[in-house]
Amino acid sequence: MKELPNENQVTDSIEIRRNQWQEKLKELAIPDKYGNTVDANVTEMVAVLQLLGIGTLQSCEGHHSDSPWVEFGAERPKNFFVGEQELKTELMLKLGISPDEIEPNSPSYDKIKELTIEYDARDELIKKGAAYTPEFIEWQSSTAKLVDKLQSLITAFYANQPNTSENHSSQIFINFPYKTSKHIPYVQDTPFVRARKIAKNDPEENPDKILQSNQQEIERFTDFLKTYFFSK
Repeated sequence: MKELPNENQVTDSIEIRRNQWQEKLKELAIPDKYGNTVDANVTEMVAVLQLLGIGTLQSCEGHHSDSPWVEFGAERPKNFFVGEQELKTELMLKLGISPDEIEPNSPSYDKIKELTIEYDARDELIKKGAAYTPEFIEWQSSTAKLVDKLQSLITAFYANQPNTSENHSSQIFINFPYKTSKHIPYVQDTPFVRARKIAKNDPEENPDKILQSNQQEIERFTDFLKTYFFSK
């Protein structure tokens, strides 16, 4: 028969979680090399997702959008398509771009030039019907597992809230906004977690109220995730 943890073990576990939480918040408060930090209103959501083993890629508290969002997934491979690196090298020579200018850790790094090379190369390879690299296929598989994991947490969050639409006008969901003809050269199948209005939309409803409703639902979900993390 498996022994139950004693009181000291439970206390130690809680203390470990608290320390992990504080260290993660300190980590996220450190500006990146561009001087940017995680937006304040999604910092805790980013922190708890990472602590639950769900890697995050980008996030926003709602600027130019109707909801805060967090992009998540496994670590992206450098090349998505077979022949991509060779084509990128050709394009760099053609445009007079040096390797240092598209290397993120280089002092000469230019994000616009990196994206230009990346977009153009992938766009051409997509048109040619190029195959995905094994690394990209693995990335898709690993990210799909993270989607399933987060979706199960969303389901658990709403499990005891059958009348969500009566009590709250927004709901958490996962979507893939870049899986469109416009964004195909970017990151395919990249999932985002965000909130959306589920109550009947009023054509005259203030966009700020919609954002506020979605922000509140994100906060509620974040609190749920924190409770789940600290009780593990």
